[in-house]
Amino acid sequence: MNSPIRKLEDSLPIQLLATYEQVMKSFRPTLQKYDLTDQKWRILRFIAQNERPEFHAVAKACLLKRASLSRILVSLENSGWVSRDSDARDKRQVYLHLTPKGAEFHSSVAQEFSSVLDALDEKLGAEAGSLLSILQATQKRLES
Repeated sequence: MNSPIRKLEDSLPIQLLATYEQVMKSFRPTLQKYDLTDQKWRILRFIAQNERPEFHAVAKACLLKRASLSRILVSLENSGWVSRDSDARDKRQVYLHLTPKGAEFHSSVAQEFSSVLDALDEKLGAEAGSLLSILQATQKRLES
């Protein structure tokens, strides 16, 4: 049977997922060492890089559904790394921030990832920057 669509291995979504998995292989040993999931680390990074971000902004930036973020936040709060508060005037607005323990934890994990990133940059060479630029431009074109 001849299919009118491309073969699976020629599919852009499959190739992007496969590339993601290959890249994450470099990061997963460190994530596992600290009992972190990819999603937890994305959340911690975003909160660390954005002072007191709003809940919905975190969900969007970390590519998570709000229900998933709510569930993961419980775990991060139980670990003592993240806390949340709401706007005094609008209780629906929830803001997140790293606790001092969370900031210290983020900093130590980020230092370990620095060497992982250096190794990836070395392996990919100049292509890494070009690829990142292409992916960012592609996202912008698809959003419009």
